[in-house]
Amino acid sequence: VTVPVFNVEGIQLDLQQQTIEVTKVHSADARFDAWMAPNGVVNYQTLFTPVGGKETRGPPSPAQAKQAQVAKPWAITVDEIGLKNYHASYEDRTLPKPAHVDVDAMNLTVKDVQIPFKQPLPVDLSLKLNETGAIGVKGTVTVEPLKADANLKLEHIEIRPFQPYLDQFLNAEVRDGAIDLDGVVHFAKEHANAPMVQFQGNLGVSQLAIAEKNVLTDAVAWKALNINRIALDVEPTAVKIAEIIWQEPSAQIVIGSDGTLNLSRLAASSP
Repeated sequence: VTVPVFNVEGIQLDLQQQTIEVTKVHSADARFDAWMAPNGVVNYQTLFTPVGGKETRGPPSPAQAKQAQVAKPWAITVDEIGLKNYHASYEDRTLPKPAHVDVDAMNLTVKDVQIPFKQPLPVDLSLKLNETGAIGVKGTVTVEPLKADANLKLEHIEIRPFQPYLDQFLNAEVRDGAIDLDGVVHFAKEHANAPMVQFQGNLGVSQLAIAEKNVLTDAVAWKALNINRIALDVEPTAVKIAEIIWQEPSAQIVIGSDGTLNLSRLAASSP
């Protein structure tokens, strides 16, 4: 972890009223390097484990428990939280071939923060993914109960860096291809009479090229596949699609000496 700039500006504290007001929290140029070990433990879990392991403090006495229940919570307000030019790298070592994800130029702005959380927080997030892709999220997040409404945009997210994850399902190599997505997302953890997730927007996969491993020619390729005006609900799940446009698809079909098609070998066999 490297955090060269972290400033808190305009602090006002009232001990009697138990309030803290902050004009701005600003941080810039930080970097986080994370990895998940083969045993599934993230390095930060080990880094921030207290010396000596877990606390062995006994349960609180009835008097302490009662005092904790009636204690007045502090009210904290922050007009704006801004993170500028953050960087992060992540490596998943649980896979046979580790997967790498790099985040650059991450900017995050959150306004009108109130603790305890009482109202939705305006959030504006942008970042670059694996040098070529871009992600933008702008909307509101409610913490208790968790709910989010946002405009989501993914631009040119290359598929190749995620090949180690695809190896679990494909006996093939993705040589090229990128994902674009834009739309509106609604998420609600508590959703008695409505879906948990709702998405409305467009999805595209461009310049896709898939080949069998150790084979030079592409088995499946296309210039673009655009799925337009999607209406997707999850829990319960339903999907409506207005239009599918598939440009310049191609496939090289080979029947082997045993009578099997090469395309049938693209999916990894289940144990």
